[in-house]
Amino acid sequence: MRAVPDVRQILGVNVAALSSPQAIDLIVDKVARRQSGMFAFCNAHTANLANSRADLREALRHATVFNDGIGVDLASRLLYGASFPDNLNGTDLTPALLDALPAGTPVFLLGSRPGVAQDAAALLEQRHGIRIVGAQHGYFSPHEEPQIVRQIADSGASLVIVAMGNPWQELWAMRNHAALSAPVLCVGAFLDFAAGRVARAPQIVRNLRLEWGYRLLQEPRRLASRYLLGNGTFLLAVLQQRAARQVIADAVPATQGWTGPNEE
Repeated sequence: MRAVPDVRQILGVNVAALSSPQAIDLIVDKVARRQSGMFAFCNAHTANLANSRADLREALRHATVFNDGIGVDLASRLLYGASFPDNLNGTDLTPALLDALPAGTPVFLLGSRPGVAQDAAALLEQRHGIRIVGAQHGYFSPHEEPQIVRQIADSGASLVIVAMGNPWQELWAMRNHAALSAPVLCVGAFLDFAAGRVARAPQIVRNLRLEWGYRLLQEPRRLASRYLLGNGTFLLAVLQQRAARQVIADAVPATQGWTGPNEE
């Protein structure tokens, strides 16, 4: 049995402090066991939403949540005096996870606009040697959801990648992950990047952890509020959390979303 990791509470979200290899091993183990489970990422925008939406906070309590971006890393330093081991954003962690899976692992893609998941499927199979057993866009009505869940269950997928953005992907995963014999990974815009619909920042920009700025330049109308106003809102809330002494020196106990790779 592996030791339970440090879990840091940031604006009501319990974020696991894991290295990239540890996070990948955890998901790979779930895939191998064909166990249901829910994995998500928390960046400053996610934390802002969770701070104002009880339904998203509840959904994330069911998940193992990974840290994403410089904002939550700064929050960790302010609240806990330490950075996270690695930056575990979904756009980088997901390809590394797919490379770590056995060849031919069946994967289902759910999310993005019509046609995007299908385009991503062909490229992901070619790049990572996995087998895409279904691809469904994320623009479906509530009454279609049970049919889509059955479709995923019947596909034999060992991993479900959900890319519908916050908070919709986390709410979908909370409602449905227990019905699937496979972990659900909530990945935001990953399918858009994988399909080539959205260009990623150059590697040097990513290394500097300024990819948010690159995306802001690409889509200023859509992202200005999220990044310019949102980052200030996030920092203020984190400072209020620290001032209110809501943080304890020791690690926050693990939530039900965390189960070590070799735990039963």
